Amino acid sequence: LCSYGLTSRSLGFDEAASVTIAAQHGSALGAAFAHDGGNMSGYYLLLHMLTGLFGNGLLVVRLPSVLCAAATAGVVARLARTLFDSRVGLISGSLVAVSLPLVFWGQSARGYAPMVALTATSYLAFVSLVRRREQERPALGPAMVYALATSLAVYASFVAVLVIPAQLLMLLHRRRARA
Repeated sequence: LCSYGLTSRSLGFDEAASVTIAAQHGSALGAAFAHDGGNMSGYYLLLHMLTGLFGNGLLVVRLPSVLCAAATAGVVARLARTLFDSRVGLISGSLVAVSLPLVFWGQSARGYAPMVALTATSYLAFVSLVRRREQERPALGPAMVYALATSLAVYASFVAVLVIPAQLLMLLHRRRARA
């Protein structure tokens, strides 16, 4: 759904800001990050590299969001399957794939779709990490994926930092429920 009509409309104001920031070089790029408060700096850096390699056409600047929206559906399906069963996974992934906000963000040259994909990955790694620790199994892989996905999500948008207290509350609730 995100790829439908992807290049049929011109850049919106926020998208143009993303492309303008990503087009800077050297100290001007750092100043542009600082001017935006550092929010979405990881996304701007990705966009900077992509536009440097492939130009700044609509497809190039919006494609990362399309791919991240698609990845979100797959990660949510996997998370739901892990927590429940295959049927719930299929339904969850399908609902995410047709979610209007995600489709909108998936068609936008902004860091929201990457943030959602990385946040979903963070939750999947979090669940794996907690389960492995409870089973006293090695958890280095899930811990590394969790740290990387969570960090990158925050660099895609500062809003992602809110998942950390939510995950800690989930962990606290789980520990109380098990006691």
